[in-house]
Amino acid sequence: MNTLMLRRRLFYRIHQLGPVGLLGIGLLLSAVAVWLLVVRTGEQEIQGLSQKVQARQIQLAAKNQVGSIVELSKEEKISAFYKQFPVTARVPDLLKNIFEAAEHAELSLETGEYALLHSDSERLARYRVALPVKGSFAQIIKFMDAVLKDMPTIALESANFKRENIDDAVVSAKLVFVVFVESQP
Repeated sequence: MNTLMLRRRLFYRIHQLGPVGLLGIGLLLSAVAVWLLVVRTGEQEIQGLSQKVQARQIQLAAKNQVGSIVELSKEEKISAFYKQFPVTARVPDLLKNIFEAAEHAELSLETGEYALLHSDSERLARYRVALPVKGSFAQIIKFMDAVLKDMPTIALESANFKRENIDDAVVSAKLVFVVFVESQP
């Protein structure tokens, strides 16, 4: 009887509210659901992101402190820069690496033009290496990519591509690399 009484009261209150009151209760329940699902999860996400930002700021502050402790003079910075370059005696090794990159890309290098571009006043010597290659466009790009990624002291000066016919799979290219080496160790 107790449940029957509660049921009657509930129906009576619902009837008193009418359609507008029921709509209001529905909107109120919807607002609570939206808050729980959207706003609360958004607040949690913002809190997580702010914690990440604080951690990054702490890392950056620590990095700046370490950087300020070890401050190099201008001469030391220049010396460290030049130490990144191989010495002139390593040029054959660098050329060997270029030829190995060509083999890896399935290209054959039959000829090459080499020239030393150097003046006595410069601390870096430059070797200009011109290589005519034939192969697919993908093979040539793979070769260029391997040389430039694996050997950071080599720069691509120019690349000229030529295809006789539009239907040809083989592309002729003349690649000119510049190898930078330290001339005065």
